[in-house]
Amino acid sequence: MATATSTAEHTGVPHKSTSDNNPNGKEAIEVRLNRGAFYRWGPFLILPVRFVLAALLQWAVWQLFYSAEENGFEQAGQWFTVYGTLIDLGCLALILRFIRPERLRLIDLVNFDRERLWKEVREGFGYLLVLLVVGLVGGGIAGYLIFGGPAPNPLGQLPTAGALYSILVWPIIWGVTEELTYFGYAFPRLQVLTRNTWLAGALVAFFFALQHVALPLRYDVDFMLYRFFSSLPVALVILPLYLRTRRLFPFIVAHWVVDCLSAVLANYVPM
Repeated sequence: MATATSTAEHTGVPHKSTSDNNPNGKEAIEVRLNRGAFYRWGPFLILPVRFVLAALLQWAVWQLFYSAEENGFEQAGQWFTVYGTLIDLGCLALILRFIRPERLRLIDLVNFDRERLWKEVREGFGYLLVLLVVGLVGGGIAGYLIFGGPAPNPLGQLPTAGALYSILVWPIIWGVTEELTYFGYAFPRLQVLTRNTWLAGALVAFFFALQHVALPLRYDVDFMLYRFFSSLPVALVILPLYLRTRRLFPFIVAHWVVDCLSAVLANYVPM
């Protein structure tokens, strides 16, 4: 082990677990933690960032473009599929800063293997079906319990440019960054730091759901509760599936398709 560590330190190549050959696996993270090549506060600090950035950016859009409107803050929130890319860029910048002591790249958090590309794409579409069912059932139950029926649609129709951006660009960057933030970066490190998989999973699931409260943010307690509880089951399903393989790419594929479908439905299909 000493030889492997020394080699990693001198060459800059991140240590890989001998058991799963995964630089983002539990054993590899523990090795880096024990030798001090680790930013301990990073996994905790990243958890609320997407919620905070979403709220701040919606406020900024409101002030810049909708301050004179009676329901301007709510109108600003409909653009989250456009300003959401700024949320992603902020998170990616922080993750890059946090993984610098570990000498990792963003792709290392995905545990991507070219030889498994098409297999993981197929797995992604399998996960897509699971997530669609969980999302629809979870959202339906939350809507019924909170509103007594169908819940308000969080997505709104945008002008053509905004709609096309929401369909063609937003899902790609959003799907990658959200998965990286919660499941690629935060969860594996919290699992090591807390020494408790359940606690790590609970923290990630809570903040994953909390993020959706600000997508979009509305001054409506029922809507906030709906966004939280309709999103929570998705995180609770992703976590055990991710633990089986520690491979993130299939979830990125599924996430991209879900977000793309959501944007198409919101902008071009009468609700």
